[in-house]
Amino acid sequence: MIFVAKHIGLLGVFILLTSCIKQEDVNTLVPDTRVDFTVSPAFIPLQGSPHVRYGQGYNANGVVLFNYGSNSFRAFDLTCPTECLEAMEIDTSGIMTCKTCEDEKISFTQYQIKIKVNKVTYYLKEYYATLQGNNIRITNY
Repeated sequence: MIFVAKHIGLLGVFILLTSCIKQEDVNTLVPDTRVDFTVSPAFIPLQGSPHVRYGQGYNANGVVLFNYGSNSFRAFDLTCPTECLEAMEIDTSGIMTCKTCEDEKISFTQYQIKIKVNKVTYYLKEYYATLQGNNIRITNY
């Protein structure tokens, strides 16, 4: 009887502890969507500058490709990863901002791909960007 009571007590403590844990990190709220396209050499950005492909990504909001040098590329969806899920704007220097969430000062760069809003961390949705010959293939599988 004491053995059963100890296990029930331990189970209760475990449930109590796990129910108090807050989820502060959210990868992204951008839903999965099929992404598969190729960027030809003429459109591969110079190191540090962005290349935007509209009509791709979630809700066709666009995908931005960054060249980090040494054949290293990263691609991100231009959909705001917070609850609004609206298209972000991007300037020529690669700063992405969400006008819908303007009160929250939502902005990203190729080096700052996460933000914290009200103790919740949001990340840009990233896609695979791989060099295939002279082209860059961007996919999410």
